[in-house]
Amino acid sequence: MDDRGRGDPPQQFEKGHSLDALIVAGLLIPQVLVLSGRVDTNVNDPFVGAYLLYVGLLFLASYYWSEHSAVLRGLIWICEDFSSPRGRKMAFFYFALNTVLGLMGIFGGFTR
Repeated sequence: MDDRGRGDPPQQFEKGHSLDALIVAGLLIPQVLVLSGRVDTNVNDPFVGAYLLYVGLLFLASYYWSEHSAVLRGLIWICEDFSSPRGRKMAFFYFALNTVLGLMGIFGGFTR
C-alpha cells in the first residue's frame, strides 16, 4: 500500500535560521575583531573570558534546546560523539570548564 498520502510532509527547510544566525554572529564577530587587530588578546583577557563564557552558555543551551537550532544540535553532537565518556551530560562538563576559564579571564586570573 502507498503511504505517500499519510503523515506530515517532509520538511525541506528547518526553523530557527535567525537563531542560528545570531549564534554564529556571536561566534564570528569576536574572531574577526581579533584578526583585524582591533582587539589584542594579550591585553584584553576580559574579552577572551567573555567569549569563553559565551561558548560555555552555548553548550548549556545545547543540552536543553538542541532541537531549536542546527548550531546547538552540532554542539550536542560533539558531546555525544566526540567526548569521552560520551553522552548529553558532557554539555554540563564543557559548560563548567568554559565558565571557570572565562571567569578567570574576566577577573584577571590568567598569568602572563
